Amino acid sequence: MESELTVSSLFPLPGERETSPQYFYKDIFKQVFSDYLVMGMTYDEFYNGKPWLAKAYRDAYRKRLEEQNTMLWIQGMYVYHSIGDYIQFYNPFVKHPMAGDYMQKPIPINEKIREKQELEKMDEQIEKFKAQAKILNQRFEDKQDG
Repeated sequence: MESELTVSSLFPLPGERETSPQYFYKDIFKQVFSDYLVMGMTYDEFYNGKPWLAKAYRDAYRKRLEEQNTMLWIQGMYVYHSIGDYIQFYNPFVKHPMAGDYMQKPIPINEKIREKQELEKMDEQIEKFKAQAKILNQRFEDKQDG
């Protein structure tokens, strides 16, 4: 049976520990070894490598998990949008169902791409506004002439 890590086991009072610290640290290393194997660390790196490697592997593993979580979230957003665009076909209360437009551009995954898409959207809105202003000006001129 493996020993459980507690504050009293890590910092025992004098005379409480029956085994030497060497065996105590071996137990800790055995308990966490499988976690580091999952993170991609080899046996040789774990037992014979530099101590800072363990922290580097932990940080890299956390970053990988965060990236994977973000990618899965984005995948869920794509599924959400695609189902939302076509759900009306299965709604009995919609008389004339029409397919929605699926997303024209991918979901931005960083600030640079998001800002670029926002600028493009603003440019499109400016062009629409200019076209509407031109039509209104022509109507106004026609009204004055006529």
